[in-house]
Amino acid sequence: MSTLHKIIFRIALAVFFSNLVTGVYSQIVINEASNMNATIIADEDGEFEDWIELFNNSSDPVSLFGWSISDNPADPQQFIFSDVIIESHGFRLLYASGKSNGTLNNNWQVPVSASETWNYLPGSDTISLSWINNGYNSSAWLTGPGGFGYADGDDETVLSATVSVFIRKTFNVTSVADVYGAILYADYDDGFVAYLNGTEITRSMNMGDTGWDDVATYDHEAIMYQGYDPEVFPIDSALVQSLLVPGENVLAIQVHNTSLASSDLSAIFTLALNMAPEVFAYPPYSSGTTGNIHLNFKLNNSGETVFLYNPAGVLQSQILVSGLGIDQSLGCVTDGSATIGYFMDPTPGSTNNTDSYSGIAPVPTMNPGSGFYESGVSVTLTSPSPLYYVRYTLTGDEPTASSPIYISPINVGSTRVVKARCFEIAGNLLPSPVITNTYVIEPEENISLPVISISTDSLNLYGDNGIYDNWSTDWKKPCYIEYFEKNGNHIFEQRAGIKIDGGAGGSRSNAQRSFRVEPDHNVYGDGYINYPLIPDRFPVDKFGNIYLRNGSNYWNSLPYKEAAMQRVMKNTNNLYLSYTPVVAFLNGKYWGVYELREKADQDWIENIYGGDKNEVDILSMSYWYGPNVLRVTEGSDTAFYTMRDYINNGEEETAEYLNQVGTMLDIDNYIDYMATEIWYNNTDWLWNNMKIARSRATDNKWKYVIQDMELGCNGWSNIYTNMYEVMFNDPVDIYTPPTNDMFSEMFYHLLHNPDFKRLFINRFADLMNTVLLPENTIPVIEQIHAQIRPEMERQYEKWDAGMTLAAFDGNKNYFEEYFLTRSPIAFEQTREEFDLESMVQVTLNVEPEGAGRIFISTIEPQEFPWTGTYFNGNPVKITAVPNPGYTFETWESSDLAFDLSNAVFDGNISNDNTFTAVFSGEAVPVNVVVSEINYNSSLGFPTGDWIELYNYGPEAVNLDGWVVKDEEDMHEFAITGVTINSGERLIISADTTMFKALFPGVTLIPGELNFGFGPDADEVRLFNTFGDLVTNVPYMDSDPWDSLADGTGMTLEWLEFELPQTSPAFWFAGCVPGGTPGEMFTPCGVSVEKHDVEEVFLYPNPTDGEIFIYTGSSEINNIRVYNLQGLCVYESTNLINNKISLPENILDGLYFVMVGYDDGRNISKKIILKR
Repeated sequence: MSTLHKIIFRIALAVFFSNLVTGVYSQIVINEASNMNATIIADEDGEFEDWIELFNNSSDPVSLFGWSISDNPADPQQFIFSDVIIESHGFRLLYASGKSNGTLNNNWQVPVSASETWNYLPGSDTISLSWINNGYNSSAWLTGPGGFGYADGDDETVLSATVSVFIRKTFNVTSVADVYGAILYADYDDGFVAYLNGTEITRSMNMGDTGWDDVATYDHEAIMYQGYDPEVFPIDSALVQSLLVPGENVLAIQVHNTSLASSDLSAIFTLALNMAPEVFAYPPYSSGTTGNIHLNFKLNNSGETVFLYNPAGVLQSQILVSGLGIDQSLGCVTDGSATIGYFMDPTPGSTNNTDSYSGIAPVPTMNPGSGFYESGVSVTLTSPSPLYYVRYTLTGDEPTASSPIYISPINVGSTRVVKARCFEIAGNLLPSPVITNTYVIEPEENISLPVISISTDSLNLYGDNGIYDNWSTDWKKPCYIEYFEKNGNHIFEQRAGIKIDGGAGGSRSNAQRSFRVEPDHNVYGDGYINYPLIPDRFPVDKFGNIYLRNGSNYWNSLPYKEAAMQRVMKNTNNLYLSYTPVVAFLNGKYWGVYELREKADQDWIENIYGGDKNEVDILSMSYWYGPNVLRVTEGSDTAFYTMRDYINNGEEETAEYLNQVGTMLDIDNYIDYMATEIWYNNTDWLWNNMKIARSRATDNKWKYVIQDMELGCNGWSNIYTNMYEVMFNDPVDIYTPPTNDMFSEMFYHLLHNPDFKRLFINRFADLMNTVLLPENTIPVIEQIHAQIRPEMERQYEKWDAGMTLAAFDGNKNYFEEYFLTRSPIAFEQTREEFDLESMVQVTLNVEPEGAGRIFISTIEPQEFPWTGTYFNGNPVKITAVPNPGYTFETWESSDLAFDLSNAVFDGNISNDNTFTAVFSGEAVPVNVVVSEINYNSSLGFPTGDWIELYNYGPEAVNLDGWVVKDEEDMHEFAITGVTINSGERLIISADTTMFKALFPGVTLIPGELNFGFGPDADEVRLFNTFGDLVTNVPYMDSDPWDSLADGTGMTLEWLEFELPQTSPAFWFAGCVPGGTPGEMFTPCGVSVEKHDVEEVFLYPNPTDGEIFIYTGSSEINNIRVYNLQGLCVYESTNLINNKISLPENILDGLYFVMVGYDDGRNISKKIILKR
């Protein structure tokens, strides 16, 4: 509902209900609520959401039509109810899940019913590809009532045994704008794909390819004939509105068996549309007033107030939901009463009849704090008052009423987790939250890695409900984590969720199991970890989930193998998962070495690419959940299958085909991903270990994530394994469509586009010529190996692995052998696969040295001469680029005939060849800096974020293609078509309208920053056309940086000519409110008037003390020289021969020379004194 509609709606209701504010409407109260629902009650999706219970404390039924509920008093209409009835003394449960769009609209219309007459055909090769489209003529198809199938006893149209059936049903929509959303109700056996007007809208998880004779990847039994309701597939409202048209529309569905021999088939489908609220009707398979209601907000874990308003907008009830423990609630002690209590046994949707408590006991104190101690430590627990006593444990278990009572200091002689909480003697309060400390009793030098201590109740780990014993489940339990750096410093501690994680390779089943730790779990967690846990991913310092991986298939033998394979690909277009090793303690016991890894989830996508994590689609394929099953873990898979269908069915040999693919797929990422899997020979792939993601809030392109690759590289494969054969059938033949999987099929079709094929072959060669060279890969492996080697002996003692350090080193050598020998084989396999003539050696050189650069294919060699391997038969592009001050003159080439004066060569190289780029000229320095930063505007100067670029060099600089970034690589602003002249200052703004309102005469670089700079800390980075870092300013709003630039109206200003710009000593908070964009800064304490007629020149600059001053025709009255603090250090009224001499006692530094004229005007110029 729009804001305007809400206002009109509220006014109308206020008038209608103006005389009904009291009475029955005031009897609806918020009766109970919880923001810590872990296991108490699940919604229809099986999710444990926050919940709120309403109670009708009157003797009559009450309609909630027009009532609203909110967690924001500034937006009382946050969620508006429709015609929901609460019976006398009845209850209504609301899920604060965020799943609603803001209104409870129950006008569900059913344009397509399962029992109506449909067009249908059993699957065959005669079915046109356009059968899903609106307007397709299906008059020749069979007709019959739904559902369709056989052998379940509920089929209205009984079919003969078939592998698939295709059904269509047309329907009419009057106004698309009135459609709020849609639900497809599906009862099916075994899999299905559904389309609306030719576009896929949803599918079952067991469907891959969609040919008529393709099959579902695993069995799925229909359920309606067993007495259950059909499955619910909500359809995104924006997608529905984009596909529907006024008038006739078509719903098309194909249903597939797992095989022709399957015993049964079912196809029963109903489409419901949520329409504008004129007449209220509940959706099919809904129990109306007892159906679940989902609100459009969630409750904050740290606590917040919920407000209930009547139709006139008058507050009727409110409750502060705060301080709860897991699976606790608070509410009216008796239904509808004014007394609020806490419940250990919540009763959502029913009467509050369990024991209540009036509050929560305070937390005890524990000393000393968590840390490393070389010998035993005496732990003291203190109750805040004699009204309470303390119970504690030393096992990681939560203290309960039966735990030991603290009497005297506890002697901890070995590594332990101590937990304690207060209990009230009178028993009217709930026990306090638990305080937890870990005491690592051993010298710091015994552990060479960071330490993570995990503690949780033993019942959460072992027994019938324990995750460690039931490692095949995805159960989650609460835990407490503490983190120590390798120097023993205690960094952070907090609550979190924990589960066993990983697939079938040993991550779960090995004795040392892998964990996923969720600090941002909606119930168990305290929120994000705000610390740069993984140095390899710096500056990322926000983690909602972390993965403690045991090495999986290479547990104990080479537990870092996959992490090393990931890190090798760090500087490619791959989405790689970073890593750092840690030592874990579990409930105070040494638990061994783990890979602390990133999880490729919503938070990770947001960290790497920016955008809103709620605008993310993530697809995953893991053998653990079924081979060849592409699951949706976040968002939707609809767009992926749309892309897949276009790739497989488009006009693949055209340029437009690749252009269109490039709008859906990150081609650079995809090529590197495929090249990586091929080079690594990862045969545990294509049907397993895949993750694909896109951010709809950024470039909206699908990207592939490399993960779980350790069975490549001399695992299940060796250097001679040919992944082309694995993908494209055996023998090698890219001209026969693969039958193995849809991912090979997509790659097959893309390779039939000549431009893509050329890109892939050359990029694969680029990777083998750079990042995959042994001099680049072996150091990565050696560094990671050396990092964890000191810990492995203790690891082997803990887990009785039958391993030795000698075997550990030997496994490393065998691993490295692959990297030493793979590329020549991969080159030959690629040459053979694509029927290329031969490999050729290409040598590049530059004359004179340092005069320019050369790009070949997608790479830029850093040293010359440089030699790489490419293919005769696949053209290569080579480009010479002059450095500032130089001009390209010609190529010197061995034997190729082409225009040598053209800086770009783009052609086939049939023999080994040398390309030497010859330049003329001399080097010119590029002196462009960031000279002013406004990162947090004040209310008085609301300009938005902006920066100033300054060219202090003698030559103009072409900024076309330069890029500004903050500390996040995905946040970037590209400068186009701009040249900055010598001495010129140009502004880049995040909000040009706001900036121009205050500084209308200042020159702006076209465009706006699509990101802002952090108010606490951030980094401004400037890159040139080639991606080289020109300058960077990593600032903070606290020491050693000047904090006055944070929100006071002042800006960060650079003390000009002082480098490096990274030093806070060369920056200060300016003295002019709003800053000095487009101008040099003004020294504090000096009032400067603009002089826009004459100019003042100072020479030389820098100076040794003698300064020559040249002005226009006006008479000079006085000369004053100020330091940066605004103190006048020199003054003269007598200019002799246009020269002044500064006294010897004036120190070197930056000064301002103020020239005063007879008419009272002043001009200030800066000068550097260097004796």
